[in-house]
Amino acid sequence: MIEQCLTKLPDLDETTRLIITHEWEMFQAVNNEGGRAACQENPSEFALMRAAQCITWSPKIRQSWLDDLVQAATGNRNLMTEKYARMMSSTYPDEYALIADALPPLSDTCLAYIEELVAITVQWAEETAQRYPAIAARGRPIHKSADTYQTTSIETYAFAEYATYSQHTLECMVQWLHEKNDEGVNLQLVADEWLARCKGYENLQAANRATLKKR
Repeated sequence: MIEQCLTKLPDLDETTRLIITHEWEMFQAVNNEGGRAACQENPSEFALMRAAQCITWSPKIRQSWLDDLVQAATGNRNLMTEKYARMMSSTYPDEYALIADALPPLSDTCLAYIEELVAITVQWAEETAQRYPAIAARGRPIHKSADTYQTTSIETYAFAEYATYSQHTLECMVQWLHEKNDEGVNLQLVADEWLARCKGYENLQAANRATLKKR
């Protein structure tokens, strides 16, 4: 199922395909209190969104994250379950307090890396929203302050995702994101540009114009 979706996407190397396949398998095993989520029945959208992230990474990051996924699966650990559980710290704080002790603890080193990565991610999201407000308005809110029971911000989602990475993957990510940021490259824009082309638009600007017309 997920493999067929991946064959339709451009610019994916074998490591990326393996990453998304492992992520999808873990995602399918996530148990939601209210039953399966609609996104768990949509492999094409899952493949598209995860691929958009992976194509912005260096080969070193992709290999490190694949290693994390393989190691986690070998140890019967579901990183997708952990990610969604950590989001609850902001969206469902009372329920999160009941499960927090069951999650792997984050070292001070990893926590510092995560905070660096979240800061850059939020910065890029703000820049993207300024340039392409119509597209940004259809996505997640940027800041944690906007979290609700039904809505998870980019800031909260990013923290939860980065918290599933190994220290080695986090080190690779910090180096890469700082390098790109210093070069003036916004990887959120890179991902969104790729998504726009995959959805049939000439570029991100064209997608933003089309989104404005639909309002």
